[in-house]
Amino acid sequence: MTVASGADEIDAFQDDATAVAVMRIGTVVAHVHTTEIKPSDLEHVATVQVQRVKTVAAGKNPGY
Repeated sequence: MTVASGADEIDAFQDDATAVAVMRIGTVVAHVHTTEIKPSDLEHVATVQVQRVKTVAAGKNPGY
């Protein structure tokens, strides 16, 4: 499956019940595992994770 998240590299796949995205963001590897989710929602979750990692890498608190 294709997921546009802003990561440097991404591998994503989905089966009947789960969707997974493994991303490289700079030197960080992030793994997002979801259940019963639409592909567009996985893209949103992955994008949020990428932004959080980039914010922390810049020395800032990502907050909530």
